[in-house]
Amino acid sequence: MHMIPGPADRRNTVSRLMIVLLCLLAWPAWLVAEQVDLRTQEHDRELELHMRVLLDAPRDVVWSTITDYESVADWVPGMSRSEILERRPDGATVAQSGRAQVLFFGVSVDVVVTVDELPPDRIRVRLLRGDLRRLEGEYRLSQVDGPHGARLQLLEWQGRVEPASRLPGFITRPVMRENLRRQFEGLVGEIERRARLARGAG
Repeated sequence: MHMIPGPADRRNTVSRLMIVLLCLLAWPAWLVAEQVDLRTQEHDRELELHMRVLLDAPRDVVWSTITDYESVADWVPGMSRSEILERRPDGATVAQSGRAQVLFFGVSVDVVVTVDELPPDRIRVRLLRGDLRRLEGEYRLSQVDGPHGARLQLLEWQGRVEPASRLPGFITRPVMRENLRRQFEGLVGEIERRARLARGAG
């Protein structure tokens, strides 16, 4: 005999579906969520972000990973292309393509940015052209004391982004925030992977 689902069963089903959707939304954070600190401020359609993480990695590994522009698409979720258009002694011009996706909402991103390297502790990024109205920010790297005399690297990203899409801000801001968080976490994961390899080689 088949039972007809009642209101309670339907509510339970809806609750389970909501849990699944929230897990799908948050899955990339499970790897590094307890490390990465993300703070945001909203300004109309513009989003200001400040992300930071403590890394147990050599400074040269952190720096070389951040400046490995052509390999970014290998470890950043949603990025399909990252190509150096011009290499300069103090930086590069880089073309990047991808899609910022959160559940059912997505925004295609195709940009060209200029990167200014200010060793040993800063890297500036600024939009030249593309599908964003504004993108500018800066990586900052500093050394801090960890437990038991360990020397840790504090990596920070602070910047502003504004999509050119005509979608309302309450849709585009969460999409861009989630996308930039995933990109930062992808970078962190790659730095940690390279640090493990460096320790193994040593």
